[in-house]
Amino acid sequence: MYYFCGADQCAVLCDDRGKLGDLANSSSEAAVQIRSMCNETKDNIGKVQKCIDQVILFLKNDVQKGFTEFADVTRDYYTSIEDIQHIISDVAEASKIFTDTVQNIQSQIREVSDVPGGESIRSEDIIDKTRQTEETTKAMTVIVDRNKENANVISGIVKRFS
Repeated sequence: MYYFCGADQCAVLCDDRGKLGDLANSSSEAAVQIRSMCNETKDNIGKVQKCIDQVILFLKNDVQKGFTEFADVTRDYYTSIEDIQHIISDVAEASKIFTDTVQNIQSQIREVSDVPGGESIRSEDIIDKTRQTEETTKAMTVIVDRNKENANVISGIVKRFS
């Protein structure tokens, strides 16, 4: 709407139109800047999404894979420990049987060596050989006992890991 007034009033109207034009230009510039910020924000959100996708991919491909491999290795170690325990148990049992056998032989050798001197040829040689054999079996018994103790110690160590 246009109002026709006096010269003073016409100057005010023209002045108001200039202010309206400046305001329209400022609004247009603000809209362009807002649109630019919105586009920049959209781009930044896209970049953040790519980073999040990369983090998720890393967790799936590296971290989860690492935990899966760790679980597999742990299962393998557990199986190996069980196998070692069985082997050590078998060694301990075999050592016990061997010790019992050697002690039985040692006992029989003593019985032979305790037989009074007879009419056999060179009974002294037989007695000397018997004593040597007895000493050897005693030494073997000591070794077997140490092996048995070692097997028990190893078994104890393995149990600490299982």
